Amino acid sequence: MTKCVRVHILDVPYHADCEYEYYVSEELFNEISVGSLVVVPFGIANREKIAVVVGFSGDIEYETNKIKHISSVMSSYLALDEGMLGLCRFMKSTTLCTVGEAVKCMVPSTIISKVDELLTVTDKLYYGEEYGEVYSYIARYPGVTLRKVNEKFPDKRAGALWLVRNKYVTKRVRIKEADRNKYESVISLSISREEALDILNLKSKIKLRSQRHKAILSLLLENGDIPIKDIYKETGADRTQIDALIKKGLIKEEKNIVIRDPYAPSKIASKDKLVLSKEQKEAYNEIESLYSTGEARAALLHGVTGSGKTSVIKEMIDRVISDKRSVIILVPEISLTPQTVSTF
Repeated sequence: MTKCVRVHILDVPYHADCEYEYYVSEELFNEISVGSLVVVPFGIANREKIAVVVGFSGDIEYETNKIKHISSVMSSYLALDEGMLGLCRFMKSTTLCTVGEAVKCMVPSTIISKVDELLTVTDKLYYGEEYGEVYSYIARYPGVTLRKVNEKFPDKRAGALWLVRNKYVTKRVRIKEADRNKYESVISLSISREEALDILNLKSKIKLRSQRHKAILSLLLENGDIPIKDIYKETGADRTQIDALIKKGLIKEEKNIVIRDPYAPSKIASKDKLVLSKEQKEAYNEIESLYSTGEARAALLHGVTGSGKTSVIKEMIDRVISDKRSVIILVPEISLTPQTVSTF
């Protein structure tokens, strides 16, 4: 008896969007649940595709050599729950999209990145002429991707897969999930401070003719590690000057993760007591009277940009908070978030 799962392939046209059965090995069985994203061989060429598991077939009388196997399982944080899968089916039935297109609305394609197929020659040697160049290239660069081989030999794209099918080359899968971190390039000295000073004071065998090269070294001496964007701003240098100093071995470039702070660009608004104009006070009194009824009421505060609506809202918020109650502010679009944070 064989353990199998039913999957939908993410990247297929609508006519091919149906359930497919795949065998699950004992090693992978405990890692898979309904909603898991897996990598499977698909089609005649057995191209590696990402699929979503939509159910288990239980024990089926298949011979394991006659049913395709799941290659690997993606990270559990990418898995969908039953509700999300139900929504995918609903979207497919009502909008005529594929299940894969619906899944990508929930698990963005920037998170599901590439499936790389890595090629390595086996102990079985190939002496033929038709795909000899392809075989030699894979032998020279073990672990090269199928994509790279196809780019190198565009007129022999079938060669690598033929070599895999005939066991001259083995293929394994590497799932490259997208890195969601934000990085910035940081430049620092790769020589000692004393060596840098000697170069600037013309006491070294290394001579810098470019004034911008000297300006970069001086800036690094004064400040230590500096983001590359600040070097551009302070010295007027460009990428060419940075690369030249890296090539000389005088500086180095590293990628650092940027810790995101939603409050960083915000200026805290003044805490001085607001003084409302006559029109603002009239609007405030109207809203306050609705609030004082103790009932669920609504008000539309209308005014042109800059007319002082925010001041009225802030005054009303202070009134509610003074009653030991809380307030929720909804922002109509994400671009207004920094402005709203600084205001409230």
